[in-house]
Amino acid sequence: MSEKRETEHHVDPTNVGIVGELQHGISEEAQPLLKFLVANYKTILISLGVVVAIVAGYGIYDYSVKKSIASARMELGDILINKSGADQFASLEAFAAKAPETVRPAALFELVRLSLEKKDYEKAAGLWNSLAGIAAGDMAFVARMGKAQALAASGKLEEAFTELEAADAAAPESFKNIAKMQFAVVAEEAGKLDRALAAYEALQGEGNNMDKELFAHKISQLKARIGSKG
Repeated sequence: MSEKRETEHHVDPTNVGIVGELQHGISEEAQPLLKFLVANYKTILISLGVVVAIVAGYGIYDYSVKKSIASARMELGDILINKSGADQFASLEAFAAKAPETVRPAALFELVRLSLEKKDYEKAAGLWNSLAGIAAGDMAFVARMGKAQALAASGKLEEAFTELEAADAAAPESFKNIAKMQFAVVAEEAGKLDRALAAYEALQGEGNNMDKELFAHKISQLKARIGSKG
């Protein structure tokens, strides 16, 4: 088996700063988006090692579906273990295009990770969009936020703002503060200071004392910037 790869995620302070803001701007129990994605990514990969039991009596259709899923998981595992670089990326793209929907998210997550590693944010945004189209529930929402983050990192702040505006309004309860924090950061970067201010004011009422101190500082900064433009 190949040596396990360790990928460090570095946040460029001159970039959009979404992850950095999240890490310093939310309470400990509200885990940052990046950590959530990593945790789910690992869970998905672990599930690839589970053997799909093919039980006789389910019928030809059921048997065929389960067999194809098992085969797809084996193929994905082979790609992840035995290939690397551009060859691995191309193989993952080809696999994701044909894989059963129960397996495809794992390939898309890996493609996203590799794209972010290469700082190909436009590619990552497209992959997040594909994942959002096949995922359900919280995972679909996380993919939407990932897409917005990638758009912002690629400099497409207006598109990121529009995506996050819709996501913020539809956020599940467990993601409301994270979505609003991400929205506030991108709104400020996009020059929509009044919207960023409103988001930080809403967050100030939800956080703990440490959060409130940070949000009060951001609110003061934004009010000063808005006032200087008036």
